Amino acid sequence: MTIPKYDELYDYVMGILADEKEYSVPLMDELIINQLYLTDEELNERNSNGQLVIKNRIGWARTYLKKAGLIESKRRSYCNITSLGLEVIEKNQNITNKILMNFDSFREFKSTKNNKQLKLVDIEDLIEETFNEYNNNLSKELLKKIQKIDNSIFKELTFKLLNKMGYFDFKSLEIEKNLSNLNETTGIIYQGKLCLDEVVIHIKHYNNEQEVDFDLLQRFIGVLFGQGINKGIFITNLKFTSNAIEYVNQQNNLNIVLIDGKKLADLMIEYDVGTFTFNKYEIKKIDDNYFIDE
Repeated sequence: MTIPKYDELYDYVMGILADEKEYSVPLMDELIINQLYLTDEELNERNSNGQLVIKNRIGWARTYLKKAGLIESKRRSYCNITSLGLEVIEKNQNITNKILMNFDSFREFKSTKNNKQLKLVDIEDLIEETFNEYNNNLSKELLKKIQKIDNSIFKELTFKLLNKMGYFDFKSLEIEKNLSNLNETTGIIYQGKLCLDEVVIHIKHYNNEQEVDFDLLQRFIGVLFGQGINKGIFITNLKFTSNAIEYVNQQNNLNIVLIDGKKLADLMIEYDVGTFTFNKYEIKKIDDNYFIDE
């Protein structure tokens, strides 16, 4: 089951409060989440503000129902159903925004909220757009530098990046002598500090503008089969041809990650390899759940 939208959670909130008892916000969250059968990934998914998506949406469902007068908070962080709320659930099997718009308090809330938040949303979009544009330009500049460095520095920064990503203890393969030249490295690296999972890695730095074709990927996959390992990472400073990407995607029994120059630059930005954070801005928002008793 995917994470429900906030308006799809109205019935869950009202269903819990239908017994006319008072429930704490944390208990309501727990009871609703237990009914949703979400995966661990969905339960831990966070939005751009760092909030858990599911709890954020349950909170908005409560806020909207409260603004419509269907539930209320007599004390902070607690909720109960109102007499109006009882009437609504008796008449309606499913509560929607269309039903909530029947109530003056909700229409007034939506009108005021939309007018006030319109500029805020525009500003948020502008900030995100500017942030993405800045990082895209930074990635392009970083890629230009990657193309110009010598093979030894490329190898060094790649291993530093892999270490930060949780890969350790590289061991060169003897077969490398038959596969590689001075601008290539092939070996085994271990995933996690406990080194439980083996991963075959191939690093190739080009000094020209050619692309990596599927013939080199065939040789790389041959190394995986030869070592009896089903995980591999191929890192280069240039691009992979469409034939190479398609060929790798056809290897259903193997888990191979292709990292081209653009992806490499993006990862270097993310993990602060060859880059550093020179400024940081935090954008705050009001936590409506904190003021649920208002």
